[in-house]
Amino acid sequence: MKLIRTKGRAAQQTAEILAALEVRGGAALDAVLPAVKRIVADVRKQGDRALLRYAAQFDGLAGADVLRVTPNEMAAAWDGLTPAMRKALTIAADQIRAFAVAQLPASWSESPIPASPPASLFVRLARWAVMCPAAVIRCLPRCL
Repeated sequence: MKLIRTKGRAAQQTAEILAALEVRGGAALDAVLPAVKRIVADVRKQGDRALLRYAAQFDGLAGADVLRVTPNEMAAAWDGLTPAMRKALTIAADQIRAFAVAQLPASWSESPIPASPPASLFVRLARWAVMCPAAVIRCLPRCL
């Protein structure tokens, strides 16, 4: 992915890049469709590994680390938003979170004994881990 500035000193360069992209867009669909199908099938089969390989091949991606957005970059992006956009994103995040929480299954119990633990207990976790024979993957929930 390339960041293209549309104002200031880079405006002329941006115009040249966009003109080149417009010419490139004239490729015949029939000529590129087999390659596109092969790439999509490869990504479906090999997942992120194939995606990163194609990103390096076509976009010059230096490695997966350049895809990570640091907390400082996120803070700078947030600070660069207008107050109206911040408010809209905050409302959207609250609504998405509320919808996700509403979809969680409820704990239930069918025991005739009142003091017995529930038969199924669902607890929201801040962190979780998956143990695999060859690796340990530590994750944070994506909905936080």
